[in-house]
Amino acid sequence: MAEYQPQPAGRCTHPAREDLQRLMAGELSREGAKAVVRHLLSGCQICARETRRIWSFGEERLQPVTIRTTRPPRQAGVWL
Repeated sequence: MAEYQPQPAGRCTHPAREDLQRLMAGELSREGAKAVVRHLLSGCQICARETRRIWSFGEERLQPVTIRTTRPPRQAGVWL
């Protein structure tokens, strides 16, 4: 997959969906991420909508975590 490359002024090219996914997963290079974020900050509603959809999908997969322990909680104190 080729990372998103900014285009000369006057030509709006959207990043590939894969690059939006990689941005959301933190897998783009620093320069690639900067270019995609710059594009999103320019106000592109198409890419913002797609990014929100990718973000929402990721949140739906999260499950609450319950931690159970048989040990009593430790008390923390400050030694003076």
